[in-house]
Amino acid sequence: CYAHGMRTTLPLLLLAATLLAAPRPAAAMDADTTIALAFERGHFIVFDHDRPVASERYVCDRVADSLQITAVAERRMRGADGTEKTYRKTAGLVLGAREHELRRYTVNVLFEGRTSVRGVIPGDTTMTVYSEDEKGGVSDRIPQPPGRFTILDPMVFTWFDQMFRTLNGRVIGSRTVSILTLGQQASTSEATVSVDGTDRITWGGKPLVTTRWTMRDDNVRFIVWTDPDGHMLRLEQPESGLLVMREEPAPPRRRTPTPKRR
Repeated sequence: CYAHGMRTTLPLLLLAATLLAAPRPAAAMDADTTIALAFERGHFIVFDHDRPVASERYVCDRVADSLQITAVAERRMRGADGTEKTYRKTAGLVLGAREHELRRYTVNVLFEGRTSVRGVIPGDTTMTVYSEDEKGGVSDRIPQPPGRFTILDPMVFTWFDQMFRTLNGRVIGSRTVSILTLGQQASTSEATVSVDGTDRITWGGKPLVTTRWTMRDDNVRFIVWTDPDGHMLRLEQPESGLLVMREEPAPPRRRTPTPKRR
């Protein structure tokens, strides 16, 4: 598994996003950054060629010396009987609050009344990746990337957001990031993340300067826009038609002047 490169792992992520979209839609962190990540919530909408196909909400909270992030992704998919049902994926990520080292990752998938579980337990130089369902369970130990790494799990885009939050203000030009991709078979790899410039947009009715990033290997690229705090506002994979948008806040309401009484 360790030998697989980004040419296999990122296409796996895109393949999962594209296939699942087919049915009809129904370096340690400093204290300031840690505090900024202490509590927040967000909502992403996933599009396939401009068609909304999935929704994902996340909540991040600080509990003692840990950050606990829960993401819930939902979309409509056809079941074995041909009818559409809700596919729900709930992922829980536990990180160290200061250095964001992985402590635990667990995923529960509910579809057609069946639940499957997958998880990652880190170690010193290796980590355990396991999966369980009603038929039983299996586990595998694979080499663990040194230092901090990001998990990419099909249908869960919150971890992109978490990665760019940790990179915010820490990249000049480009840098390499370590990734664990949970495709059909877990694999580790490296990707190059670069800062490509800034764009001015209107966000929530107000002007905003965003940072434009590219994450790529030789075959696949993602384009990401983040706000000044590193929140992911938009992710694109132009070649596949994949688009992920953060829900935009409502513009501030204008107060109607009260007529003066004579």
